[in-house]
Amino acid sequence: MSRTIYGLFYLDPRATSEKRYFYVGRSVDIFRREKQHNYAKKKGHEDKYEFIRKLEAEGLSWRSESLREIPDDEYPPDNERWFVIKLTRDGHTLMNMRHGSVEHRKELAEQVQMQTIRSAADVGIDRKRRKFAASRKLKHRMLEAALKREGIPDILADNLLPPVLRKRLISLKYKPIPPGFTVCELFQMTRATPKLLSLLNEGKPSGKF
Repeated sequence: MSRTIYGLFYLDPRATSEKRYFYVGRSVDIFRREKQHNYAKKKGHEDKYEFIRKLEAEGLSWRSESLREIPDDEYPPDNERWFVIKLTRDGHTLMNMRHGSVEHRKELAEQVQMQTIRSAADVGIDRKRRKFAASRKLKHRMLEAALKREGIPDILADNLLPPVLRKRLISLKYKPIPPGFTVCELFQMTRATPKLLSLLNEGKPSGKF
């Protein structure tokens, strides 16, 4: 796994040769990686290579430098993401912000604005939070589809219902859920026991109460 975070930069002649970073990456050998970038710049279609060709056309040179050596107990992608966030906040225009899927770019833009992200460790916490939220959303979609299609034949054996709702339904001694209900409706109906009993016994779909 790549253990060094590096940055590609040029010296801006308009700002007394101030370093301007335009790309952040990771590698086990940044000198070899720079050679690879140097070769790929000739025909590469990625934003960073188009930018390099533009720099060289203007007579500006570019270089790479190590930004951080990653300890063995840290996750390299979180470190890379942190330096993209940090340098973007510092005013550097990074090509990293322009590639990837729409979701990827949106997530990265959100993280740049998040005051709770102040280190690579914070990036890791946010990554796990987003993964958990995505898992919950997927599970919710699966549950809604199951409720619409066949309901919940056996609450005791079901593993899609939210734990709180499942526990409530079990306590009310309801085992099957007929097709047609939504998760929101089930939550609402557990607060009105007589109505829930009547609807479930009659097997009425959502929109009928």
